[in-house]
Amino acid sequence: NRIGFDIIEQKEKSRAKNWQLGIQDVLFNGLGDGRTFGLNTQTGVTTNVTLLPAAIESMTTTQIRNFAGAALATAFANSNYTVMPNRWLMPTRTYLALGVPFDTQFAYKTVREVLEDAFKQAGAPSDFKIVHSLYNNNAGAGGKGLHAFYNTEDVVMYIPKDYTPHPLYAQGALDMISDAEGQFTGVWVKRPGAFLYAAEQA
Repeated sequence: NRIGFDIIEQKEKSRAKNWQLGIQDVLFNGLGDGRTFGLNTQTGVTTNVTLLPAAIESMTTTQIRNFAGAALATAFANSNYTVMPNRWLMPTRTYLALGVPFDTQFAYKTVREVLEDAFKQAGAPSDFKIVHSLYNNNAGAGGKGLHAFYNTEDVVMYIPKDYTPHPLYAQGALDMISDAEGQFTGVWVKRPGAFLYAAEQA
């Protein structure tokens, strides 16, 4: 070949990438079949509409300070005081916006770091962490942002069989067929009370 290009190899890479992107989509959105749910499409869990009257990045410094305690207390009460969240899943646009200094006078910590520390000081586990996804940018009602508070011990997704390609086999005089298979589940929340959505209202 004049160039290092193998069409069979490239098609296989493309198929593997489609599997990976599909698993990612299931992780957040499920399958939409009423049986397989994702992190953003759980049923039977509480959606709070008062914690976020506006997007976090639009809040004042005082509102941000007050938010951590209120959010943690709400999530803890929602679990019937049995488990604290160790993850806060937020929209990517919010995550990026919070990467700025919390205070221009003392610029050694970002708003995001201050929020993580505030949650820990309020009683969240030491491994509390803010994570993000593009899927959450408009997963809420009316296309607004959706946040989720949960403990990773209560959220599971299984891939019993990962993407597995099989060898090419002939079909007819000229065609070659390649099959692949894999198995996966949606996201299962063991204790729905330990999972809380917070929907942005503006």
